[in-house]
Amino acid sequence: MSTTRMRFNMAWRALLAMGALMLSVHAGADAPAVVGVSNAVASSAVAPAQSAAFEIIPVDPLAAKLKFSGKTKTYKKTFYLRGYSLSEPAWMDDHRYLAAMHAGDGFEAKFGEIPPKVVMVDTLTGKVEDTGVVGDLMCYSEGRIATSAQGREWTMYFGKLGESLQAYPKNFPQDQELNAKSCQLVPVRKRLKNEPGGPELVARFPLKVEHGTIFAWKPASYPELKIGRDEYGRPGFYRDGPAEMPPLHVYWEQPSGKRIDIPFNPGEKISYVSYLPYEKAYLIWIDLSGTQPIEGLFPRFERLLYLDGTVKRFGVPSVILDLVQVRKVHGLAKYSRKGFEWGAHWKSREPDSQHIGGFYEVMNGELVKIESRGGGAGPDGCREYGKEQQLFSKRFDFFYIDVCKGGVRHG
Repeated sequence: MSTTRMRFNMAWRALLAMGALMLSVHAGADAPAVVGVSNAVASSAVAPAQSAAFEIIPVDPLAAKLKFSGKTKTYKKTFYLRGYSLSEPAWMDDHRYLAAMHAGDGFEAKFGEIPPKVVMVDTLTGKVEDTGVVGDLMCYSEGRIATSAQGREWTMYFGKLGESLQAYPKNFPQDQELNAKSCQLVPVRKRLKNEPGGPELVARFPLKVEHGTIFAWKPASYPELKIGRDEYGRPGFYRDGPAEMPPLHVYWEQPSGKRIDIPFNPGEKISYVSYLPYEKAYLIWIDLSGTQPIEGLFPRFERLLYLDGTVKRFGVPSVILDLVQVRKVHGLAKYSRKGFEWGAHWKSREPDSQHIGGFYEVMNGELVKIESRGGGAGPDGCREYGKEQQLFSKRFDFFYIDVCKGGVRHG
């Protein structure tokens, strides 16, 4: 962006934000930028107005300094279940979860014939209990459960765990949709119309029913990546539109209709949103794949959205974004009570000779690789749950590591 354009944008931004309060403390992975409620307006159930200007959120100084240390850290694995095939967990409390069991304890599901069982797993005792519910688990929350099963046709089930579930052949009623965060059937939200020549709705992310929805809109002038062929006839991506791109317009709309803006940088887009019960906040996951129609790579941030409207930004380490830029890795991130772990999934055809692929903790201003990493964090924010596939089998052994108890660091 040119200096003149930046000054113009900043002047208009200052004019538009006059009278609003914004607190911005710039920091890094251990002390994120904190942004107060700044731009809250009442919703009129229509598309947002086209933003007149924007500012680039500058690079996080600590994220820019982080480098791969070459050191590793190991956590103890605690195995609680072996020889099962389970879907991703839907947590009931700090140590029990529901999952669809596809294989285990003398049982094996067969697509179209024998549906999976929904079981309750206790990670402290290793006990597996059949709930009597069948199908693939869609969600669970506060006793409510939804599943889907394939017989002669797909059937959806919804209701209270422990009670008879309502069956919905093929799908839920047309005037209802499933809110997976609350596991509730809710009225279908009225579609917001894209006005010709105006912003375009690209995504909405329902939060818990009592918390509302996050929306993302493309401004009217926005470049796109399209599949085509170059002058030699080789297939690939090309950009359609201007070289200079604005950020998406992202805001949180509360059930009352009040909207709170969440500033984004050009090239940032939301991958998905998840609720962290130990933070009482939503984690806004940013797509770090790198396939964006943008020249260069502006700073990118993972974000925590608290229920009072406060947003904390965590800068993605520049050393990982540099590898994303040259298409060597997909950037990754996950969050626990210890903060963010940053990851790099190696995708280049070149061999990963420096063994960069994996997840890293931030320790003493360095990125230290985690050798025995788990998967996502459980409800307590300390135990990360993972699985290992058994040799010559489609079944897995399930374990957790406790990142709050430290680990063994190797130089």
